[in-house]
Amino acid sequence: MAQSTADGLILEAGNQVVGVGVGLLIRGGGTVSQAIGRAGNGEGLFTNVARTPYAPTNSTFGQAFDFSCAAASCRMAANLMDTPEAYVRQAILTDTSGTSLSNIPNGLQQLGFSGTARYSTTMTTESITTATNNGASVIVNVTTETGGVHAIVVDSVKGGMAYIRDPWPLGIGSSYAVPVNSLGSVLTGRGVAVLPWLLLGIVMQKNAD
Repeated sequence: MAQSTADGLILEAGNQVVGVGVGLLIRGGGTVSQAIGRAGNGEGLFTNVARTPYAPTNSTFGQAFDFSCAAASCRMAANLMDTPEAYVRQAILTDTSGTSLSNIPNGLQQLGFSGTARYSTTMTTESITTATNNGASVIVNVTTETGGVHAIVVDSVKGGMAYIRDPWPLGIGSSYAVPVNSLGSVLTGRGVAVLPWLLLGIVMQKNAD
């Protein structure tokens, strides 16, 4: 059941959390918490957009829980294939309402990540293109048609298409490309450009040349 409030929506479904996102109040187990800009599941993302197949070079991971898309995205963007999602969730302060992407840079540092991770509240398709052209993968918050907020990884933007690794569906994940304007229409502005140390060294050498 959905009920309007001055702050947004309250979504109720017994004892289950059924949505997280900007301006949502989530009732679960008799408690209400406000989850503004916290990443959750990917139900209802790009459902009316034609997706093009994309076979990424690096691994795709599915999120373990509805609320852990940011942790799974960190594993993909930072190449943490040997780090269990549970460790990542703890480091980036994930709880059942999701994750604030602003926690990611410090969390990755705690996990021993070698490279850079820069958080921004003004991510656009143009800044994502610049970051990916310099070797980064960009974790971004996107809004879904169900009113929630989800986290995905953008690996590159080429030929008018954005190439994405998505931790949804649960336990599987997916990879695909969508028109860049479709990505732009769902961006919240929040994102983290993640550049592993090996790639950072290559970029620095290019710039020096």
